[in-house]
Amino acid sequence: MKRKIAMSLVLLILLSTFSTAYANESVDVINKAAEFLRKEKVLIGDENGNLLLDQVLTRQDAVILLARLLGEEEEAKNFPIDDLTFEDIKISRYKPYLAWALKKGYFVGYSAQKFGFGDKITVQQFSSVLLRALGYDIEYKLSVEKAKEIGILKGIEDKEDKSLLLVPRGIVVIMIVNALDIPMNPQSNIDKPILLGERLNINVPEELKNEIAKSKLSVKSITPQTPSTVQPKPPVKSSTDSSQTSSPSVDPSKPLPKPNAPKAPLVLGTPTSNSITLNPIEGVEYAIYSIGGKIQSFIKWQDSNIFTGLTPDTEYTFIARIKETKDTVKSDNSSSSSIIRTSKASDIKVKFISQLNLNDFVPFGSIEFELFNLPNAYEYEIDYELEGGIKSTTPRTLLSSSDLPLIRYTKLITIRVYDSKGGLLNTFKDVELTLEDISNSIITVDFVTKVSADGLVPFGIARIKLNNLLNADSYELDYKLSDGNIRTTERVKLTSSDSPIFRYTENVTIRVYDSNNKLLKTFQNVYLSIDKAEPTIKANFKAKVSVGDVIPFGTVSIEIKNLPDAYQYEIDYELADGKIETTPITPIDSDNPPLIRYTEYVKVKIYDKNRTLIHTFEQVQLIK
Repeated sequence: MKRKIAMSLVLLILLSTFSTAYANESVDVINKAAEFLRKEKVLIGDENGNLLLDQVLTRQDAVILLARLLGEEEEAKNFPIDDLTFEDIKISRYKPYLAWALKKGYFVGYSAQKFGFGDKITVQQFSSVLLRALGYDIEYKLSVEKAKEIGILKGIEDKEDKSLLLVPRGIVVIMIVNALDIPMNPQSNIDKPILLGERLNINVPEELKNEIAKSKLSVKSITPQTPSTVQPKPPVKSSTDSSQTSSPSVDPSKPLPKPNAPKAPLVLGTPTSNSITLNPIEGVEYAIYSIGGKIQSFIKWQDSNIFTGLTPDTEYTFIARIKETKDTVKSDNSSSSSIIRTSKASDIKVKFISQLNLNDFVPFGSIEFELFNLPNAYEYEIDYELEGGIKSTTPRTLLSSSDLPLIRYTKLITIRVYDSKGGLLNTFKDVELTLEDISNSIITVDFVTKVSADGLVPFGIARIKLNNLLNADSYELDYKLSDGNIRTTERVKLTSSDSPIFRYTENVTIRVYDSNNKLLKTFQNVYLSIDKAEPTIKANFKAKVSVGDVIPFGTVSIEIKNLPDAYQYEIDYELADGKIETTPITPIDSDNPPLIRYTEYVKVKIYDKNRTLIHTFEQVQLIK
């Protein structure tokens, strides 16, 4: 009972409040519309919860109402104000909202310095705002006519020009509810039109829509503003927004021709991470229609067919239209383009390879880097820091060059990448260097004797082990002959089983290269650990198959000495027709040795665990 009494009191208060502005029969539909928007959290009211529906809305409060309607209030109230130039904003909390509305294109000021803070908003101004929210780009002086045409002013029946009438909050509520039931513009490429309410997930009840349609609301009792003092000046045209350009006046009795809409824009070339180029069409202007599948609530037109400042790895669609001229009106919008995706953001990975390190001093060296998502990259230059903070830049170097520039190690560097014509493609700032200090690389070498005459220095091969030297691929070795001359072995792979033979010297020089034949490091005065004991093998043949005097088949067990890495073997043996057969590679300690035909001598090849050939016994006598 108490609840019913309370509700009755509220209704009486609302009725008395609206009597000055609206006929009593209009109060009910306005209240229903207002309560609907309150439920959807579009209307909030003052500190006491009063919606003040009989009061005229100010321009700055209209901005907040729009942000709340579009679900962007959180973004708007935290929007940066660095670019805001209005000087008449008296309450600072409005500044981020106004900066948001200006950036989005929903509102414009009277001038760059004046927003019109505190001014009451007119029907014409609020119609223009809702049209922009619906994606329409309409000349300001035609906004009321267009709003009436598409249904924003449905249920509002003033016969005289509404343009300069101040719009009370109650009429604002009706205009918003009407706008929620209007399709977004353009819709030419969508099978089913998308209503503003559908986009915002706000569904207007059918009953409320019907009541508004039957209403005959009036705002004529509100005193119009004086045009010379309140009507906004034409917005200042920006360099990038052709939508605010004034159109020539048109004689209604002699309408200008309207050209057909152009075809949907096509992408030209390959999109970059932040730009897309469309095919140029004479007399056409272009706009972004959707970003990431979300249709833009405000369409911003530009003359250029090149869109920059885009987000990497994001889907865009575009529309076009024939521009308005003195001889023609603008065309309808084209259908939207197919989805065009910007490329992923360019990235770089850099590794610093130390070439010179003097005790505790910062090393000098070169860098190796990988580029990602930067087509046409051709050459680069590096900004680095010398001792004392002096900046230095390397010569411009081809990306394919093996002659890398030397730089002083700095934790953060700048790398500029250019195309083959010298055009700057990207600047990577504050690139962190991953330090690989090859001054700590370690090499150990075992010398294995191959040829030796009594009392003479032996000839042999080197077994090399490397630590802390990434990308090592091949080597060459400087050694000394008996006459003191220096000889250099051929360059061979570190994994090769065919190691070059050289004369033993207690200390040698070894140069290590990567797979691109770039010198990684030179090891000088490398001590050779000599092993003078030659590997030996003993092979025992055990017959398994023998028919009369026919040469038997059997297995071989082998014993190897002085070959510590020996792990597996294979045997070359001779068949009856003289052909050479080879057994499978078999572990030395296998319980299932391969079957071979007996021959007095065989060849045995020894491999390590990685199946790298480490020794070949050419004439091995089989012991029966």
